[in-house]
Amino acid sequence: MDEKEYAQTIAEIREWLVKIDTNQTHQTNLLETINTQATNAFAKADNAEDKADKALSLAQRNEENFDNYVENERTGRRWLIGILITIGLALLPIMNSFYM
Repeated sequence: MDEKEYAQTIAEIREWLVKIDTNQTHQTNLLETINTQATNAFAKADNAEDKADKALSLAQRNEENFDNYVENERTGRRWLIGILITIGLALLPIMNSFYM
């Protein structure tokens, strides 16, 4: 090979190295972008998990409050039914003597 062919081969090698370097730089930028996006995604996932935990806690408290409310309503109805039965039984002799 003469000097001109060596120069041309070296120029081609340099051209390929520039392309490889450019491609490597582009890939590095893409990886940095992906890393940044992944970090943001992790942060958003952590935030979403915190909000979900708060929502679950609130739902559990509401369930307990509702159960307590239902139990209090049942107790109140029992008292009302008991009072009405007691009054009805107390009035039964009076009504029996009035209508008989």
